Amino acid sequence: MGSCPSKQAGPRKIAAILREKSGVKSASHKPDITNNNDYDMLIPPGPNTKTKDNIVPSPEILELIDAHVTETPSEVCGNVATLVDYLTRDFDERVEKVKAVHRWITTNIRYDVQGFQTREFGKSSAEDVLKKKCAGYHGYCNLFAAMCRSIGIPVKTLEGYGKDDTNIEEVAFDLQSSEINHAWSVVHIGEEWRFVDCTWDAGYINDIGKFQWLCNDFYFLTNPDFFGVKHFPYMNDNLETSKQWQLVDEPIDLETFSRRAIIHEYAMENGIGLVTHGDTLIEVICETTIIISGPSVPIEDVSCEMEEVYQFDNIVHDQYTMAERMGRDGVKIKLKLPTVTTYILKIYAKMFSKENDFGKVATYIVKCLQVSKDMELFPCHGIWGPELYYRDIGFEKAIVYQWWYETSCGEIDLYIPVWETMEIVPRLQSSEDVDEVVNSVLIQTDARSIVAIARMPKRGNYKLTISKKTSDGSVLPAIHYLITCNHGYIPFMPFPIALPVVQKFMITLIEPKKRFLPARNYVRFRIISPLLQSIRLGEQTFTKRVGDKWDFTVLTPGPDEDYMMYGGTANYRTSIFCFRTVHFVPEPHICERLIRTSQSRRSLNNI
Repeated sequence: MGSCPSKQAGPRKIAAILREKSGVKSASHKPDITNNNDYDMLIPPGPNTKTKDNIVPSPEILELIDAHVTETPSEVCGNVATLVDYLTRDFDERVEKVKAVHRWITTNIRYDVQGFQTREFGKSSAEDVLKKKCAGYHGYCNLFAAMCRSIGIPVKTLEGYGKDDTNIEEVAFDLQSSEINHAWSVVHIGEEWRFVDCTWDAGYINDIGKFQWLCNDFYFLTNPDFFGVKHFPYMNDNLETSKQWQLVDEPIDLETFSRRAIIHEYAMENGIGLVTHGDTLIEVICETTIIISGPSVPIEDVSCEMEEVYQFDNIVHDQYTMAERMGRDGVKIKLKLPTVTTYILKIYAKMFSKENDFGKVATYIVKCLQVSKDMELFPCHGIWGPELYYRDIGFEKAIVYQWWYETSCGEIDLYIPVWETMEIVPRLQSSEDVDEVVNSVLIQTDARSIVAIARMPKRGNYKLTISKKTSDGSVLPAIHYLITCNHGYIPFMPFPIALPVVQKFMITLIEPKKRFLPARNYVRFRIISPLLQSIRLGEQTFTKRVGDKWDFTVLTPGPDEDYMMYGGTANYRTSIFCFRTVHFVPEPHICERLIRTSQSRRSLNNI
């Protein structure tokens, strides 16, 4: 059996054993040169030839470094020399030493929020930052540089432009009028200069103006193509010299950097790309569609936020966007804008099979130049179409072919193929109300298919979610339909309450497909089921006569009664449908009140 290193062996020995096990050879280092910046300036910049994955230590060594940094005693933190000696003396590799320094800074130095707000950061020398445990971006860079130089590692501070959600603008950065707003570091590792941004890895200022710790390592030795999305170097008023510090074969100019859309760390970490709209500014006439690409791990869900830039109360709109799944390859995001104004659009995504929350993908400025006259809001946002796992829970591939339907009469029948019998839970929501439209979907099933009949009370967009109920009682969404209703069902009449056994016995209700029945009137009932053997309604029992069909007429009881239909086999009988008798067929708004009143009754809940 293989042996694992003991914790008592010490970080240096453990790291050596882990490197040997992983086949990583120790890098040959030049002797420690000097502790000033002169030698650093003599090493020319050049494009990176190695990726971050080729340079960073193994996960086991990273955990060892993190644990070592966590145990740093407070008595060594008074000056750079004693602190760096403790952090690095147990590690041989330059990259391990630099990682220990980076980790300590990003977990112990908080960003100076007050200095950011007043633009007065005060003293920012390494000694001052160690004393205050607080700094602006120059302070982070000064401390990182001092700590690296104390152990002879070449390091340089770069200044320039950093862009994120806090400084996104329609107008591009300009060398004459735009002030330098950020600084970061480059450190010489593996015969190459590599980027490090301790400021952004430490944390950020949240929406309520407080510092939020991240303790991240995304901007540790980051690949230039990722780092350059939000960083543009510009030092000593010399653009050509500064371009070399982009560390790429083909540097870009400031205008290109400014114009590019802001892609966030979550997108870069998970391989999400922008197929369309690569620029920050999107000008829209009525509507537009943004497409983001899906990586090897597909996108499970997408969410969008849109804020009006020039509104005092900064209203957030979430019903002007709609995301549509494009198989496993990506997502389409459709925008419909209600007002000629400027918005900030933020796109979030959640990756499939990963235990995490939504992460920010991209930020845009959306300028609406013209609006549609007949614009309808989308229902509450979320991704539309089938879920990625729909086939695993019993649905056929054919459900991917269409998920957006349109009706002009307020009612629509949707055919949903399945390859196994299951209980379906439908949910219909209007774009104007987050609550479910009650008793608005009737599910009718056979062995290989489902028919969902949906009724909509008024014009607008609706979201119909079809879910499978599992054996443990949980619900798994399979597909989300978008239904555009041009005219409501007039007069709107909800369906009768259908109990789960309706699906079990494959019952098809031909008529009456309405919740409310006229009291003391003759009503015709027509039902189809291959499994039912008898039906009881009121005091009368009916048996099957022709094939699988029932066709009978009954006199309904007096008003304001729950009129139950029962059915089953020779040895089993249960509730199937619940109707309600009324004096007259009510208007739509009265229907809604009667539905909610009857649903609140304990008797119905226990059916």
